[in-house]
Amino acid sequence: TLFEGRLRSEGGGFCGQRMKLLAEPIDLSSADGIYVDCEVLDVGAAPSKRVWKMAIRTRQDRGEVVYQQAFSPSKQRQAVKLPYDKFRLVRGPRLVPGIPPLDAASTNETYQISLVVSKFEVSETGQALDGFEEGLFAMRLHGIGT
Repeated sequence: TLFEGRLRSEGGGFCGQRMKLLAEPIDLSSADGIYVDCEVLDVGAAPSKRVWKMAIRTRQDRGEVVYQQAFSPSKQRQAVKLPYDKFRLVRGPRLVPGIPPLDAASTNETYQISLVVSKFEVSETGQALDGFEEGLFAMRLHGIGT
């Protein structure tokens, strides 16, 4: 699968690809995290000039409250491991302060997993990444799993 597009500062500052919101949740609680097997293609800015995030939705609603974790993909294929305890609750691009990280027990009802590329870091202020560059991006997804 190819996740590609054009990332712009205006109009949101992010692009996302998400699975369909499930009517019946999947139980991911037997694992301690998820992985994304991916590679960033040689298009546009270097991977470090964007913020790449994985998101997990543990409620069956379309609200903007999800758990996110930033990760650093490379131009070489790799399976990036994302432990649940590094996922933090966000509302839009901002970290919700004072909320504990995601834990395995909370993933027993997972309704959606998403991949996002953004200009915004996972922080309380939702600040833009220093050195962010807009433009084309492309990531080849070989697999996502636990």
